[in-house]
Amino acid sequence: FSALTLPLPARYSVYSCPMPTPESTTPRDSALPQPGRRLVHPAVQTSLLSAMVVTVGGCFDTPIDPDERLPASAWMGEPGMSSGQFAYPRVMEIVENAGVPHLFVIDKAARIQWFDGKGWLENETQVPRALWQTPRFDRGKPTGLAVHFNPVDPEALPTLYIADTHESRILVQRPPASLGGQPETIDTIGVYGYEPGQFIYPCDIALLLADDGTIERFYVSEYGGNDRINIFDADWNHLRSFGAFGNAWEEDEDQGLVFNRPQSIEIDAAQRVLYIADAINHRVGRFTLDGELLGWLGDSTPTDRAGGFEFPYSVAIAGPGLIAISSCSSAREARAASVIRYPLLISGASTAFMPTT
Repeated sequence: FSALTLPLPARYSVYSCPMPTPESTTPRDSALPQPGRRLVHPAVQTSLLSAMVVTVGGCFDTPIDPDERLPASAWMGEPGMSSGQFAYPRVMEIVENAGVPHLFVIDKAARIQWFDGKGWLENETQVPRALWQTPRFDRGKPTGLAVHFNPVDPEALPTLYIADTHESRILVQRPPASLGGQPETIDTIGVYGYEPGQFIYPCDIALLLADDGTIERFYVSEYGGNDRINIFDADWNHLRSFGAFGNAWEEDEDQGLVFNRPQSIEIDAAQRVLYIADAINHRVGRFTLDGELLGWLGDSTPTDRAGGFEFPYSVAIAGPGLIAISSCSSAREARAASVIRYPLLISGASTAFMPTT
């Protein structure tokens, strides 16, 4: 799934944690979060987002008409190939550095745009600080991104870890210092293959940070018959992998932990848990940082029931113990167990939260 103009609506839901445990035998609905204040309206047409990024307020005190569109506090972007325009934004990352929010967007032209300051958050400006393309993109475009700022020198350029999906690698770059400049390619990680440290189609990357802000681990998800999560240390030494390709609905007790396109991965630093959107198995998993399954939200059956999904392609941390999940064509309410003060940013296939003061 990418940010295409589709007849199916994309849906966004927010859930409180913890999720049900693997041993739970209670009905699935009993594992849903307790009713609270509605955070986001579930109906968002992908066609609205094919060339835009939208900022949504954190909490709504009044019920939202299910026939209305998602209330938006700001829009940015339009169709096109100039700076500030998007050709189907499909990857998005928000990182705060020295109190300043930074937005990075990758579109289906393999262009990366970096917006800094708060103007983009308040719809004041749509001019990026930098814009560039990945070196190769004839076979496909990136689908995942993680960004790291130097914790010692906040003025230094950030490092981007790009899931260069169809090149079977992680592309490591520093952006241009200004619009019109050229990026610096620092490294490429991985080659095509099934062995440890190799990738078929890496689709997302997440960073585990130490208390001092340095990188402790890298987590890379991949698909294409080698559907698994790879864990690396800070020097890219392969530590372990977990999961294998499989269809959860086949009910084979001997198949072990399986994924079918683990499209999105996120780390809840406060709880030290890993969330994985197992897209084609229609579920989201909660894991320890070493890959032990803690529980699933949703099951292998696509559904429009509350708590179920059809192709969950993006997961984002919405706050301590809260996650936002975007999926395709599953109608349900979005509920949160507590008040959220995070604006939600969504593009056609990506979801991100930015803390506010």
